Amino acid sequence: MTEVHGKRIAVFVPAAELQQVSLQFGRSEHRPLVSISIGIVFALVGLCGLIYLILAPAGYRFESGMIAMGLIGGSLIHDATKQRFFLEVSAKKAVSRLVFSKHAQLKDIQALCHQAKAAFGYEINESL
Repeated sequence: MTEVHGKRIAVFVPAAELQQVSLQFGRSEHRPLVSISIGIVFALVGLCGLIYLILAPAGYRFESGMIAMGLIGGSLIHDATKQRFFLEVSAKKAVSRLVFSKHAQLKDIQALCHQAKAAFGYEINESL
């Protein structure tokens, strides 16, 4: 099983290592507290950069870099809190989450799960 972004494989779980697959809806981040904590630190750096830019607009290069870090932090916080459909794949060594697009509909995902069961014999539990 793989998760693909564009033409690049993001997560790959070999079929021989699969133990259990379940369809879930929720936060797809593996460690949301870590991502949110790092995002808050980056967002605070960006906020400081914005304040410095307002107080002393002459040195904009350093502050613009800090603001860019703040935008990255906001993105980390957003990604850690958004809700999506995902397949939680338990393998011998680890648990992976294969995330569906935000545009994916439940009926289409369920149809895909039925096709995977028919073609490959995967039993996918629905924990919705």
